[in-house]
Amino acid sequence: MKKILVCALLVVALISVNAQPAQACWMAPLEFELFSKDGSRVFVFEPRSDDPNTATAGVYDYIDGKLQLIYEVKGLASFTYASCFFFTDDMMHFINVFPQEGADAFEAFSSGIRTRVVERSEFIDNHASIEGESSIGPNYTVNWKIEGYSSAEHAFVISTTEDKTLLFDPVTAEFVPIGYVPASLSNAKPAPVQYTGTQLVDVSQPSFPLVPVLLIGGSLAVLVGIGLVVYFKRRG
Repeated sequence: MKKILVCALLVVALISVNAQPAQACWMAPLEFELFSKDGSRVFVFEPRSDDPNTATAGVYDYIDGKLQLIYEVKGLASFTYASCFFFTDDMMHFINVFPQEGADAFEAFSSGIRTRVVERSEFIDNHASIEGESSIGPNYTVNWKIEGYSSAEHAFVISTTEDKTLLFDPVTAEFVPIGYVPASLSNAKPAPVQYTGTQLVDVSQPSFPLVPVLLIGGSLAVLVGIGLVVYFKRRG
């Protein structure tokens, strides 16, 4: 009888675990803060126990130990972790993905508004092949992960196990080629230059003051004029 009772309890336990796979594999989300590289801004995340589909989150200026709201994040799920977020340097744009590696999709946000949900089929060739199933979903043959934000490329860097490296522009919410220059930077007008034969010289500002040059030139012209007048008077 005892053996039967123990077996029955084990069966009940297994059924309970399989009925709640996410809870069995992932710990409940907690509050967390993520600071910008220079420490001037902070992302604050608070999961809501009353609504697991909505979290309270926002980005703040961090000034003298006080928080000043820049923007609130709309429509962010509570079930996520700090490791799932990737921010630009100014924290105005970010990517959220759960779980962090090999997920079905990731979502992009700008100023707290979701701008796009990117499916794995959009950037992985062999996106549907799986090697098995787990309690949280399929184990894909090809995985991917976000390496982080590149200040040099002005984009998020994404790598895949297909040996592909991709850039995702957070402003346009589009994949862009390597070496891409954002429109906000490409539209900047360079200072006019003139070629001297040895180097390029910026002529947007004079390299020496113009007023003294004009005064000297005017003085020389006056002296030359006086000299010519004296010369012709003597000859006359």
